[in-house]
Amino acid sequence: MSMATSNTALQAWFVTKWAAAGYTAAEVKLDNIDFTPPTATHTWVGFYVRETAEQARELGISNVNHKHTGLVTVQFFARIGTGKLALDTLMVAVTGWLRGAPVAGTYFTEQPFSVFGGGLTADGWYSETINFPYHRDEQHTLNNN
Repeated sequence: MSMATSNTALQAWFVTKWAAAGYTAAEVKLDNIDFTPPTATHTWVGFYVRETAEQARELGISNVNHKHTGLVTVQFFARIGTGKLALDTLMVAVTGWLRGAPVAGTYFTEQPFSVFGGGLTADGWYSETINFPYHRDEQHTLNNN
């Protein structure tokens, strides 16, 4: 599976989980897709996939297996003055979705790599962030001419 296909599958999976939790797809910012944050007090998230490295793991007669590693970043936003509890509850829920989850051949670690909290944006949002490492394998067929 290519990086683009993997990213698309991860984004679709996250939007589906988000909707199942009672939120709307309009509250999810994805890479390379126009997005306007809600103007009301709705919580929204940014979901970003960053592939960081590739390494050949096995070399066979007709193919080579590559391990790809990366980081999924989820940024959570809530209006200042709406309370931090709902945002923290949502962060715990999303962490549970990602923890060890196999998604379309991508595997997340059991624990987030980092959790950042307490950021204020210039346009009145409070922001917290979690980062989750992942890996996926991809096979490449060798041209044995």
